Amino acid sequence: MLKSLAAVAALAAATGSILLVPGSANAKDAKGTKKWGPIPTATCKEWPSLTDVLLWQKETIPPGEGLQIGTDTIYHDKLVDPTGATVGYEDGRITVIQKRASDGHFIGWIEQTATIGKDEFKTSGLLDMTEVIFHGGTGHMFAVGTRGAYKGWVGDWTLKVEAPTVEPKIWQAHDTVNICKINR
Repeated sequence: MLKSLAAVAALAAATGSILLVPGSANAKDAKGTKKWGPIPTATCKEWPSLTDVLLWQKETIPPGEGLQIGTDTIYHDKLVDPTGATVGYEDGRITVIQKRASDGHFIGWIEQTATIGKDEFKTSGLLDMTEVIFHGGTGHMFAVGTRGAYKGWVGDWTLKVEAPTVEPKIWQAHDTVNICKINR
């Protein structure tokens, strides 16, 4: 077992490994060559309170009852801000790809294209559909700006299903978008 930083550094030098020094913002290899730049900063934009209102969906369900592996849904939603104004739209698809053995929950793969004003975002990720749809859980998706002022920005798009309050009262969720430009 190595008991000193010098021993660790010697081992790193012998193997060509990268040496991470605790408390250092910059990684260096064993020869002292800088491998990482300074810790990046970020410029971020958040839309904390969007209501995601289902306008239409087409669902393909394999033979059987209820949600199951292979259930595939395409949908079109509108995004409404807290004042009630429509600020954008989502077009997406979610497909059930797994029934988790540990708890029987259905896991879906979701992909969306969303617009907020003149800006476009692509989102994707795995959702525990049982938790999100039936138990009030929050789903998280990776988001990236693909057009407009936020092109190239990355972040998180969350959704939480809620009781419908905005017409048409079919299905809706509370969405929060947090997207950042990483400054190096």
